[in-house]
Amino acid sequence: MSRGELIEIGGAFRMPDIMARAGAKLVEIGTTNRTHAKDYRAALGSETGLVLKVHTSKLPHPGLHGRG
Repeated sequence: MSRGELIEIGGAFRMPDIMARAGAKLVEIGTTNRTHAKDYRAALGSETGLVLKVHTSKLPHPGLHGRG
């Protein structure tokens, strides 16, 4: 999963937490602002069961960025 897609939905659902609860091993690839096809290719292996693409909004949301 691209690091830029490690999102939180609705203040309660975080993608890394959802994946962990499902028993999946989450492998972060790329950087926060850019992930290339070569990053996906480098992460693929014989144990890969899923490549997850999460749609993130392209519109800025001022004030929705919190510090935890």
